[in-house]
Amino acid sequence: MAFTHFDDYQKLLQGHFGSEQQTPVIYAVRVIRTDTAGAHKKKTLLVLNATLERPRWVFRIHKMKIEKDMKFEIEKSWKLEEVTRIDGGTEDGDLDFVLYFGDKPYKWTSLSVPSKLEFIWCILQCCREHLGFAPQTAGVDMVALRLTATTQNFERHHALLRSMTTFGLGDEIDDGPGEVRSFLSQKETEDVEQLLGQFSLTVGDTQELQTKLDEKIHSLEDTNIEALLSTENEVHKLLDGLNDVYEELQDMEDWLDQHNFELNRMRKEVEQLEWENHRLEIQAVNHRKLQEVLEAVLTQLHIEAGDIATLKNPIFTDSPSLQKVIRAGKALDAAAKLQLSTPLHEVAAVKDKLSELDKLRDNYSKQVARQLQDYFTSQIQAAMSKQVGTSGGGFELSGHTQIHEAFRDNKELLLILKTLQPQFFENVRKSYVSSMSRLIGREVKEWIPKWKSSLQKDSVDSKLTSLSSADSQALPASATLSRPWFSRGLNSVIGHLTRERQFTGNLWGLDKEDPQVTSMLRDIYDTLWNDLKAVLEWAGKGNCCNLLSMIVVAEKALASDVPTHATLLIETCSNALNLLNQYFDQFVGDQLAWVENLKIDIKRAGILPPVARFPLFALRLQQLLINERSEAADSAIVKLCGAVFSWLEKTASTREKYTHLCLMENYHHLSVHLKKLNMAAMEPFISQSSEGFLVHRDAYVNWIIAAQFPKLWEFFTKLDLLLQRVAAEDIQFQSSHSKAMFRKVTKSDLSSIEKGVAQMVKRMAKHFCKEEELLQPTWAYLQKYIVQKFQHFEEIVARCYIHERLPISSSEIAQAIQRQVAPM
Repeated sequence: MAFTHFDDYQKLLQGHFGSEQQTPVIYAVRVIRTDTAGAHKKKTLLVLNATLERPRWVFRIHKMKIEKDMKFEIEKSWKLEEVTRIDGGTEDGDLDFVLYFGDKPYKWTSLSVPSKLEFIWCILQCCREHLGFAPQTAGVDMVALRLTATTQNFERHHALLRSMTTFGLGDEIDDGPGEVRSFLSQKETEDVEQLLGQFSLTVGDTQELQTKLDEKIHSLEDTNIEALLSTENEVHKLLDGLNDVYEELQDMEDWLDQHNFELNRMRKEVEQLEWENHRLEIQAVNHRKLQEVLEAVLTQLHIEAGDIATLKNPIFTDSPSLQKVIRAGKALDAAAKLQLSTPLHEVAAVKDKLSELDKLRDNYSKQVARQLQDYFTSQIQAAMSKQVGTSGGGFELSGHTQIHEAFRDNKELLLILKTLQPQFFENVRKSYVSSMSRLIGREVKEWIPKWKSSLQKDSVDSKLTSLSSADSQALPASATLSRPWFSRGLNSVIGHLTRERQFTGNLWGLDKEDPQVTSMLRDIYDTLWNDLKAVLEWAGKGNCCNLLSMIVVAEKALASDVPTHATLLIETCSNALNLLNQYFDQFVGDQLAWVENLKIDIKRAGILPPVARFPLFALRLQQLLINERSEAADSAIVKLCGAVFSWLEKTASTREKYTHLCLMENYHHLSVHLKKLNMAAMEPFISQSSEGFLVHRDAYVNWIIAAQFPKLWEFFTKLDLLLQRVAAEDIQFQSSHSKAMFRKVTKSDLSSIEKGVAQMVKRMAKHFCKEEELLQPTWAYLQKYIVQKFQHFEEIVARCYIHERLPISSSEIAQAIQRQVAPM
């Protein structure tokens, strides 16, 4: 059953919402929702109802869905206060209207114009009478709106409004005159009252007027009843006609829906046809473009007939034929480098062309690689068949200028081969490396003896630079770095490596920093290090002069501006320096072992051999270096100096009687000669030797005096210690230092002072060696020392032994010493 007007489904809607007193349905309209693009959606209901939520009524607009079993479902709800604007359409017969909830518009299509106007009129009346505001309107004809709202609908709405105010909390509507007022405006009411006031009516007149009015009203009512009865049949006929029209409209609506469905199906079919046509057009365009691309690709893959003939038989024996082979190779390389997408590879024409190019590439690469290998081998073999000559006075390693010039013409062909067939390129490179390795290995083996012969001319006798065999012989003038034999030889090797590295990288199209260059050079110079190592071992083992010369040269080579990418060159110099340092460390170790294992009797030995030889050894090392500095030499001198000092202390302690004499003489020798080295690292040893000389000189002088005057020296030595804990006046009461003991000791040792001094002189002359010339200075120091001691003895005797004196005064002792002949 289809509904078009509110009366058709009022009861059903009211039953859905509940009691008419609590949730009355004011109006409802059947609408179709329309989106922004103008497309219609399915039919629905817009329902205006009120809900009593004390102390007021709340009005809402609901969008409701009609189920098949005539049940309703609320899809969305808005409060009436949210309506800000109503747009009634652009034309009088327009079924569309728009409700604005806030800023958001909702467009609807009513099934009839009266239903739309009645719904808008109900919204406006509820807003004015209950909410106290009216939303903005556009396209709403207020006159048509009032005319369309029939009297029956108006009375129903007024009755509903009155019931709402009765059950609500608003102002109640009075019966009687109030009801009339609800139909008259204020002005009309005032006009009626004014009209009645103009007449002066008595009670009888009023009753007569009332009787006439009643008769008139009854007459009008009878007339209305007769009119209603007479028009009832017409009304029934009209209603039946309207129902028939409604059913026809419903049938028409169904037909329109079916027609719309057919139109949509036809539209889709048309769109499908248009799409097929468009696809065919695209295919045609793509086919034309593909044809153009294929023509361009085949053009790029095309190689001239002359070049194809060369590619099939790439023989080169001279420069013109070589250029011809290179030109054909470039054409093949350009075609091979062409980047094609995967689909193009599946095209038959392209497939055939690529297959042809692959065969040409394999044939060309194979023959070119074989000819290049034969050419490199023949050129290197020819160079090896000749006697390997030298330049620079028969000392420098020979260069490969002619070979480089011959090979350089093939660089471009090698690069083409590298691009076309890397495996064949690698085979050629391995063949080149193998041949060059044999050539350079032979050159180095023939050059080594010439280098050795130059080394023998510059070599210094190892005995002159060995601590265990050092003597006073001066170094020859040639024992310097003025003729750097190792420098010339190493520079020759460095120059050879540098030239080969530059040429190899350039010939094979490698960057100078490419690790492959270093790898090739390692294979080419695979025997160089073993030959160089044999030379270093032969020249340097046990020969300090040669070792230092080579170490200085190797250090300078590494400190020079060697490119960081010259890996093999750096490794060769580093390995040479490490090996030389190893040999030098062995040499230093031998010298240290000689010092540590040396056994010697220090009795009247004078300057011991290690002490005598070390300053000369260190000085000779410096003479060899001239103005050069070597960390290895400085480190060796410091190590050996420390070993000599340790050995001296250890050896001097083997015979206690001569310890001070030995250390005094040897420390004096070291302090004098170490200063000549002018080395900052020697300063601690110079200070140690100077202080050691002074300490042991005092100890020796004290020892020789005590040996000559033992009782006297012991007595006063103990007396000094005793005074630290006993008062001076109490010393004479000590049994060991009584006056009697004092007289006994001084009388026995000082009875013949001149004889005792003479014996000291004779003993000192036997102790000191002549080379160091310490006897005279020590004798002079002893004179002052003994006089000072006796002056001290006189002082403490005066303090401890009142009225006692030494048998001989300090001045008399000084005179007795001066009378003695100085030792020689």
